[in-house]
Amino acid sequence: MGRRLAALTLGLLVILGLVALRLVDPYPVQVARETSFDVFQQLKPRTAPPDLPVRIIDIDEISMAEIGQWPWPRETLARLSERLTELGAAAIAFDILFSEAERSSGGPNPDEVFATSLKSGPTILGLAQNGSALPVTTPAKAGLATTGSDPLAAVPDLGGAAQPLPILAAAASGLGVASLDRQGAGVARRLPLLWRIDSGVIPTLSVEALRVAMGVPTLVVMGDNVDGRTVEAVRVGDFSIPTGPTGDLRLYYRELPPETYIPATDVLVSGPLVGLGVSLAVAAASVAFSWWSFSSPGLLIDPSYPLFAALVSYATMAFLRFTVTDFDRRRIRRAFGYYVEPSVLTQIEADQSLLRLGGNVRELTVMFSDVRNFSALAERTTPEQLVNILNGLFAALGGAIIRHRGTIDKFMGDSVMAFWNAPAEEREHALLAGRAALAMRAALRDLNRGSDDPIHIGIGIATGPALVGNMGFEKRFDYSCVGDTVNVASRIEGACKSVGYSILATSGMAAETPGLALLDAGQVELKGMSGREPVKLLVGDETLKSSPAFEELATLHAELVSALTRGVLDTNLLKRCEALAEKIEPELVQFYAALPTRLADFPPDEPDMPSGVRLRNEADASRGDVTAHQNFR
Repeated sequence: MGRRLAALTLGLLVILGLVALRLVDPYPVQVARETSFDVFQQLKPRTAPPDLPVRIIDIDEISMAEIGQWPWPRETLARLSERLTELGAAAIAFDILFSEAERSSGGPNPDEVFATSLKSGPTILGLAQNGSALPVTTPAKAGLATTGSDPLAAVPDLGGAAQPLPILAAAASGLGVASLDRQGAGVARRLPLLWRIDSGVIPTLSVEALRVAMGVPTLVVMGDNVDGRTVEAVRVGDFSIPTGPTGDLRLYYRELPPETYIPATDVLVSGPLVGLGVSLAVAAASVAFSWWSFSSPGLLIDPSYPLFAALVSYATMAFLRFTVTDFDRRRIRRAFGYYVEPSVLTQIEADQSLLRLGGNVRELTVMFSDVRNFSALAERTTPEQLVNILNGLFAALGGAIIRHRGTIDKFMGDSVMAFWNAPAEEREHALLAGRAALAMRAALRDLNRGSDDPIHIGIGIATGPALVGNMGFEKRFDYSCVGDTVNVASRIEGACKSVGYSILATSGMAAETPGLALLDAGQVELKGMSGREPVKLLVGDETLKSSPAFEELATLHAELVSALTRGVLDTNLLKRCEALAEKIEPELVQFYAALPTRLADFPPDEPDMPSGVRLRNEADASRGDVTAHQNFR
């Protein structure tokens, strides 16, 4: 009897423990349960009607080979949206974030162009939950009605989110949240249909797409009439979607048939409409003439053969055109796809005479970038490690160049050469090059963050005339540029070491970019070139230039340089510049530290200026004392 009681007691305790474990539902139990359900879905995926009217525009490898690397310019996405609208799409949902503006190098603002195309169609833009972002300020597009007592209290709070640009959000027909898994698990198993924000509720992207497609202005949230604080269903027009208590939907995945996916390039390709129009006109004229011949003079003229001939001619010309165009585009993409920004490729494709053998002289901005102490880096790393380092570095630097519409000429060991204003014209090529250089410096600092062995580079930029075009012969050539401007850019990059700063530019480049933060760096001797070249330090962008701190530094720096050209090195001014520089751009401290060794780089303004430099401070100057004298010219 005692043993039976002990066994029953033990069994009861085990059952109670298991019940308690299930009620507590710790994370391991959740993982086991959800994994079991995942296996069930894999064994038996959901079946769906074969005619489900949903298509996915696929940004696949073929489309990227044709159109260019991702991300595509807003102009291309605008054409995609317009084309889908023309084809009769009931709703066009972009599962893409447009939270940053696209830089424009002149001409129409790309975001305004995209906004115009969004406004002309049934478009929906997405938001993405982000705990570190600001709360949502974009108002919801969907109206809201509720039944029951306060069902929205159970809806999850969106919190911070990455939002589309205001100009784009205002133009779109709908706004939806693209986030799937608010718990952050590796597998998305539940989809919240609604998200709560301060100004109301924003639906998920798919619900908003359904609302826009059905043309209904309002969503209906149906609450539980028992306790009044849970969601039972969400109604969109004639569709009622049952949900969990928080308004979420457990996902039951299905295998998507191949026809669900449509390559983006298939949507963007337009037919030869002119040829079609001519063929239709010929066919109509043939039929009309045959009818007139029969009805008036009573002649029988066969209309069928002209119709057949027009059809065959049109099909042949269309095939030829697409074959030739496809070949040319693939050739251009192979040659330039990794070296220029996609919108530049579009301009090259529109005018392929830009790629003819030979070249022409035009105003360019040329950039050279080189890794400092590369030999030492190669000595302390294995070849495999060195290749990985260079690949990561070139990906960061090359990406900055391409984003700013530059053409990468070549990678040479540890160096990069790029230029602007060819093959496609860029009105603000010098400004784009300057911004690219600053972006390269920022990208390098991100790479070096936390590294015990940081990499340093030097960048030289020159603006001036150069010969640009395909250099070589018919069967093997490279698109490149040559000339004095190219040589100067290369030599200036080398002068970064002696100047003590990583980005140097010619005075010609500085004259074309008055909005950038630049400082005089003197006149340097360039290896293998006669005379001295005036150079500038590229410190920052337009925002930095307009800052009070930089304005103060620029004033002190100009006074310091003016004193140097008069043969005076004012140590007090130098220290004040160093103190300001440390707060604005730490690299400038190294530049000012090197100034006493570069006195020859600041020749006098007047030809008869006496040689020599007087090292003094303001206190010494007030007493008329000269503390040191050094001949340097």
